[in-house]
Amino acid sequence: MAMLSPRKPLFTAVRVEIENLVRQGVYPPGSQLPSEEALAHQLGVSRVTLREALRVLEEDGVVSRRRGIGTFINESMPPIVVYLERNLGISELLQSADQKREVSQMNVSWEEADSFVAGRLRIADGAPTMCVERIISTRGKSIVYTRDIIPGWVIGHNRLEESALSGSLYQFLTEVCGQQLLGGTARVSPVKASDAVSAKLNVAHNTLLMVIDQVDWNRNDKPILYSREYYVSQVFDFRVHRLRTLAPSESHD
Repeated sequence: MAMLSPRKPLFTAVRVEIENLVRQGVYPPGSQLPSEEALAHQLGVSRVTLREALRVLEEDGVVSRRRGIGTFINESMPPIVVYLERNLGISELLQSADQKREVSQMNVSWEEADSFVAGRLRIADGAPTMCVERIISTRGKSIVYTRDIIPGWVIGHNRLEESALSGSLYQFLTEVCGQQLLGGTARVSPVKASDAVSAKLNVAHNTLLMVIDQVDWNRNDKPILYSREYYVSQVFDFRVHRLRTLAPSESHD
């Protein structure tokens, strides 16, 4: 029996659980779900709750229900939701979506900061930086290309193993470099894939990608990481929670 989150409406928790099972390959695209009775028993919910979850999944394009036959997983995967107000690394993001993260390609080099990077990291032009380029994949598909630049003073005299850089860079900065991360300032924009980026992500030239351009700061308000991340937009669903601040005329005594 699956463990469902008690903090969500039950049918919503069921919907999320089914999406997770799809992402994990338990029910791959094109496959048929068990009967309502069997699936409701597996998830530990009533058939009424399951039907509501399946209704929402059908509206979202995750499943198709064929009368008298059953419910099938559509060929396209449900998108990975990215809440922009949460400063998650890609490792944490994929883990939260129950996706297996793979680094299909990585290159580490030392470079002198040009004026643009120096301005972002508040270091001198020509100062040493470590550049980490990675292609992140899941289930054999390239989904994110990242270019992360760390000032040389952050690395210091730490001995670096390439394996330490293949995991979470936030974890690397905290555990290896001793930096306490405060947060980041990001700019999000759509861009068309250049020849170089399209080759890395195995997408067509001019494919629309979502780019997050971000500087992360430590607790002393010093920039310690500049990142430029290219997301295959068909794989992700970018969202942000917007809170309304009432004008004085709208407030109540």
